[in-house]
Amino acid sequence: MTCEVNHNQLKEHIKKSYKTKVSLFIKGTMGIGKSDTIKATSMEIAKDEGLPFIDNGWAENGFGEIDIRLSQYNPEDLKGLPMFNQKDKTTEWLLPEVLPRAGKGIIFFDEINLATPSIQAAAYQLILDRRLGNYKVPEGWAIIAAGNGTEDRANIFELPAPLKNRFAHVKLRAPTTDEWTEWAAQNGINNNIISFLNFKLSYLFTYDANSDQDAFATPRSWTFVSKMIEDETEDAVIKRYVASGVGDGIANEYVAYHKMARELDIDKIIENAKDYKSPKEVNLKYAVAGGLAERYNKNSKVLQNLCKIWLKENPEFAVVSMKMCKAYKPREFIKDILKLKEWDTLSQEYSKYLL
Repeated sequence: MTCEVNHNQLKEHIKKSYKTKVSLFIKGTMGIGKSDTIKATSMEIAKDEGLPFIDNGWAENGFGEIDIRLSQYNPEDLKGLPMFNQKDKTTEWLLPEVLPRAGKGIIFFDEINLATPSIQAAAYQLILDRRLGNYKVPEGWAIIAAGNGTEDRANIFELPAPLKNRFAHVKLRAPTTDEWTEWAAQNGINNNIISFLNFKLSYLFTYDANSDQDAFATPRSWTFVSKMIEDETEDAVIKRYVASGVGDGIANEYVAYHKMARELDIDKIIENAKDYKSPKEVNLKYAVAGGLAERYNKNSKVLQNLCKIWLKENPEFAVVSMKMCKAYKPREFIKDILKLKEWDTLSQEYSKYLL
């Protein structure tokens, strides 16, 4: 069984792979952030090294992340084109510009197991020996590959055993709602989507290999939905965009939730925190939890009133709201809440979830 990791552990593995130059193969289902995590980690390494990050490129004094989708390549695209050297009576190969000649970075072979065996064979020497003909991978570069699992019905080609044995292997699992919430809050995902998915945990990832439905929910498709519904106000339009990303069934439920959340006067709830009464409807509780976190993200000064509300709310919903606040401002939230007298009471119940 392949070693399973979450997204933070994958970041650690990528950094270790870069440091040791041990090639890493990442397996995982579609839409859960394999490529995004590799890019985000590359940007972190670049910052640590004090080098400018170069997206899908390389430079002598930079840190690059080069994304090579092998399934879209022909063998000669990697090996290069032959050119006859008249003087030496030999054949030389014109290497593709995408391969780095200097600098530091990560060469990322995405969708490697979607590539046909002939394409994989062309990458063998590069991955196994860090060279291709006369070309040699610069010392400052690591090689990482990724691919889908057999459960994804993606028409994959199994990697040959000798190639497998030149990689360390990990399997990235789909993120939990808590993990995704932290990422989503820091990457501009619509707040109503975040609170909705905390309400409907199973809707973060709904892919079913036995279903022929074209649109289904993954962290990636929810990101698409968030972008499409930005600034939209008509329910019918929002429903159409949501359905196009994650399917009709979820879209119906989301639009009902979105409409309900939009009608809440969160500012008034915060202003009258001492008179707060917890709503009976579960969906309203989640909408309030998300709305409070969104207001904290915009104005940290409301936190004391939020604490007064959390003291009157059911623990599970108070925790959701607190976690969303922390996701928006990971460093500030803990520092802010520790200063408040209300934390003395809240900490007895909630410190284990937050600290």
